Amino acid sequence: EQGNNFLYGKSGENVDIDKGIQLLKDAFQLGSSSAALILANEYLNGGQVENNCIEGLMYANQAKDSEPSAYALLAQEYDLGRCVPHNKALSISFLRKGVDSNDPTSITLLGVWYFFGINVEKNDKESFDLFSRAAKLGDCVGQNYLGTMYENGVHVKIDLKQAFEIYSKSVSEGCGESLKSIGYFYYSGKAVKQNFEEAYSYFHRAMQRGDVEAKARVATSLLTGTGVKKNINLGIELLIEAAKQGDKFIAIDTWLISNFDSKELKEVLGKYINLRDASKELEAM
Repeated sequence: EQGNNFLYGKSGENVDIDKGIQLLKDAFQLGSSSAALILANEYLNGGQVENNCIEGLMYANQAKDSEPSAYALLAQEYDLGRCVPHNKALSISFLRKGVDSNDPTSITLLGVWYFFGINVEKNDKESFDLFSRAAKLGDCVGQNYLGTMYENGVHVKIDLKQAFEIYSKSVSEGCGESLKSIGYFYYSGKAVKQNFEEAYSYFHRAMQRGDVEAKARVATSLLTGTGVKKNINLGIELLIEAAKQGDKFIAIDTWLISNFDSKELKEVLGKYINLRDASKELEAM
C-alpha cells in the first residue's frame, strides 16, 4: 500500500515514482500478489513508468492466481502481440478464466470483444449480458458501455432515461468514464432539460481526466461562448492540443468553427487539420 501511495501520490504522499516502484517490488518479493498486479499494469500500460511488456507479463503471470484482473492483462497482451506472438486461443482462454473468477475487468473486456467482434463473433446479447454483469460489480467501463447500449438501442429498445441513470450512477460512484456522455445529454437536452452550463461542466471534468474528445468539446464551448464565457485564445489552444492528440471527432469541431470570422483561428488550425476534409467528414455522417 505504501508503494501505491508514493506511485500515485495518495494518502498525503508526494509522487515519487522510483520509490513507489521499489516499494512495490519489495512487497512482491515478500509475496504480495496485489503489488505484482500493480506492477504488471504499470509496465504493460505505461501509467507512471515506461512500458516494459516483458516485465509486465512476468508480474501478471505471478499475480493471476490471486488477482484475477491479471487475466485481463494477459489476454490483452496475447491479443495485441506486442512482445509475445499474437495467440487468439490463448488470449480468449486467459480472458475466460478471469470471467469465471468473476473479475469485473475481464467481464467488461469480453463484453467489448463481443460488442466489436474482436477474437469472437460479434454478439450484442452476449455483450449486453456481460456489461450488465460488470456494471453490477461496479466496473466503470462496463457501466459506460451498458449506458451506451441503452442510449443507442443496441440489443434493447432505446431508453434514454435508463442510459442517463446508468451514466449518473457511474459518475456518482467515482467513475469518470461517463462524464462526457452526461455532458452530451445536457448539451442536446436528451432525457434531461437542456443546460449548456452543465454540459460544459461535465465536458471539463472529462477533459481533466484525459478525455481528448471532451477537450475538443470544451474548446468549442469556449470559442462559441456556449455554457461558459467566451475565450478565443484558450479555445484555440485546447483545440490544437486535441488535434495533436488525434481526437477522431476533432473534424466535427473544426467544421463547426471553420466559418468563424477569425483569420487567426483558421490559419492556426490549418497547420494541423484540413478543414475541407473535416467538412466532408461531417457531411458524410
